[in-house]
Amino acid sequence: MPSATTALMTSPDRPTIYDVARRAGLSPATVSKVLRGVTTVSAENTLRVTDAVRALGYRRDPLAANLRRNRRALIGLIVPDFKNPFFGALIAAIEGLAEASGYRLVAVSTSEDVEREESQVEALLDWRVSGLILIPCTDELESAIRVRNDSIPAVVLDRVPKVSPFDGVSVNNADACAAMVRHFYGLGHRQLFVAATTPKYHNMAERLDGIRNSVASLPEPMEIEIMFCGTDLASASRSMAERFAHGPLPKA
Repeated sequence: MPSATTALMTSPDRPTIYDVARRAGLSPATVSKVLRGVTTVSAENTLRVTDAVRALGYRRDPLAANLRRNRRALIGLIVPDFKNPFFGALIAAIEGLAEASGYRLVAVSTSEDVEREESQVEALLDWRVSGLILIPCTDELESAIRVRNDSIPAVVLDRVPKVSPFDGVSVNNADACAAMVRHFYGLGHRQLFVAATTPKYHNMAERLDGIRNSVASLPEPMEIEIMFCGTDLASASRSMAERFAHGPLPKA
């Protein structure tokens, strides 16, 4: 009985685009156009290619195609924490957009650790991704130098620092939080409890500035209590439970 190793060594090679071309009676260039979705190929030839692909069990080799263009059709996404529902929803949305554009998404996490962030950036660059989306651990963007040196298109998301060598996508944090304060004030609340992650992020500092500036402009005083809960759900849960177990509950 042959060994597993022998069976692997003697198994036939996977069919190539040239095998498909021979079976379809067409040129490899025509087969390539059909596989790439080029619409100028006639319906008859397209059918011959798809029939040959089905008969041979041909599967396109993405690695070979990526090597020809020196980059893989991959987008790298680095998030702080997979367990955070916000980042999970973000991954799902970006994955859909990437696939609609002909790319696959590779998402990794940093666990809010700068050294891990740097190693994740290195790994994705070694994969030769076509672009990188980063939600950083700090405003310093320690991992930015390697990305710039590799000339990889990169975008900083959500935690966009005040100074960044990359394009950034965020919300208007100050205005959004000011609107929230005015909303609670309009509902009659005069005590507001604010649970924040950490003041070290520029986006969080913007939110707190928006809250404080809005409170200062109100016709009547509003009491603001700010508590920093940490950057992960476990520490936030512990901090909130301890706060609500002691002292009066906030109004909003």
